[in-house]
Amino acid sequence: MEIGQGIVSAMAQVAAEELDVDYSRIRMAPVDTTISPNEGSTSGSRSVEEGGGALRQACADHERLRRAAHRGGGRGADL
Repeated sequence: MEIGQGIVSAMAQVAAEELDVDYSRIRMAPVDTTISPNEGSTSGSRSVEEGGGALRQACADHERLRRAAHRGGGRGADL
């Protein structure tokens, strides 16, 4: 949850770095805990510390799937 700590910007930077794209290409969507994990609290910088690792892993997984699809002649959405 973003309440002035800069979490959205920090997470976008994590994604841009992992995907090797310009920060301006990243679009962050608001979260809804009815359909996504609930982090619990937003105290200090824990959101970036905990969520950033998960986001980095998700981006790495995306890149592996995208490359696999490309090698197979398809698109990432085809996997």
